[in-house]
Amino acid sequence: MSLDQMLEQVQLLEKLVQLYSALNELTKRKEKALSLADVESLDNIITAEQALILNIAEVEKRRFASQKELAAAWGLPINQMTLSAIIEHSDTKIAAQCQQAGQELVTTLAELKERNDRCQVVIKGALEVVQQSLDKASARPVLMDQRV
Repeated sequence: MSLDQMLEQVQLLEKLVQLYSALNELTKRKEKALSLADVESLDNIITAEQALILNIAEVEKRRFASQKELAAAWGLPINQMTLSAIIEHSDTKIAAQCQQAGQELVTTLAELKERNDRCQVVIKGALEVVQQSLDKASARPVLMDQRV
């Protein structure tokens, strides 16, 4: 039974790598759309991101349930069910697959964080420009405020 759950952990980790890679690609597109102020593309990208995020949440939920089963089978508390623990309890082939998927996931998440940080800077800059425009517009007298 625990062999099936270890294989499931590998499959779920690999699925997460795929999903986060797809999210990373969308974030690349979002970064470009932001820099071009392409609102229509940005809207489509955000919709696609939301679907991916829901899918990621579902895979994470399945992974956690599988980890709980493994923890019970191995007599470990759930808080000790780390990737390292799974690797330690696995045969060489599964351990190598877990190790590789874990490394790919860490790399992909680091890239995604970096891209999201850049997008956040672009959005913040755009919001500052909008705020400055609003401040300037509200500082000018409106035609009705002027004497004729």
